[in-house]
Amino acid sequence: MSICFIIECLLKNLVLGFACNGSGSYIREPWNVMDFVIVLLSLVDFLPIDTNISFIKVIRLMRVIRPLRMISKNPGLKIAIESLIKVIPGITNLSAISVLVILLFAILGTTFYKGLFFSCHMDNIPEHLQGEVFTMWECMDYGGEWINSPDNFDNVFASMITFFIALTTEGWVGIMWNAVDANEQFMMPIKNNSPLVAIFFCCYIIVGALFIFNLFVGVVISTFSEEKEKLVRNNLLTPLQMEYCDTMTKCFQAKCKIIY
Repeated sequence: MSICFIIECLLKNLVLGFACNGSGSYIREPWNVMDFVIVLLSLVDFLPIDTNISFIKVIRLMRVIRPLRMISKNPGLKIAIESLIKVIPGITNLSAISVLVILLFAILGTTFYKGLFFSCHMDNIPEHLQGEVFTMWECMDYGGEWINSPDNFDNVFASMITFFIALTTEGWVGIMWNAVDANEQFMMPIKNNSPLVAIFFCCYIIVGALFIFNLFVGVVISTFSEEKEKLVRNNLLTPLQMEYCDTMTKCFQAKCKIIY
């Protein structure tokens, strides 16, 4: 297998030139650079050196990247990989916007719910006394534990983590109901204490999960479409030429259906 890679590399260099044959040279193509690195790593198998050396072992392990060569042979995979690379700046900008949105909601969450997600863990309290627990001090007097919810709003950082968890739509309903039941500080939660709070969390899910996440998907799809257009060189056509091509394609498809 290594011999085949080396022969292919030599033939490409003979046809394209290594580096001094213009923009079409072998080493000036990014995918050929990857192939060349794989060939260099393959040469280790033919060198008369001790293979037990740690450095040589690491180089030999790099042979696992050989399957990446199939990417350069498959146009569809090339488009997908190039799209993922070129979408990074757009995703970075969207990530900054997402963090800003989460920060704004986190500040509101910390303002309204700091220290309000505590409740009494009553496993050690007799059942007939559990109905008499209303405050933190009564909870501790009866032998209970005053514990905080893992998802809370005690500070801005904790609030951001809580809102990020809600942004994934995994467990956001539980967080919402904890906020609805929240009472005053050091007081036990009361069921449906503030039902209108649910509107706040629903607005966050609409803005965050449905709007921002769809922006990420849109950026990826847009970049993929652009790379696909470049592959078939449709990006060189004017809008009028694109419209003409679409019209001719539809006419051809209609004629084929009639004939069929």
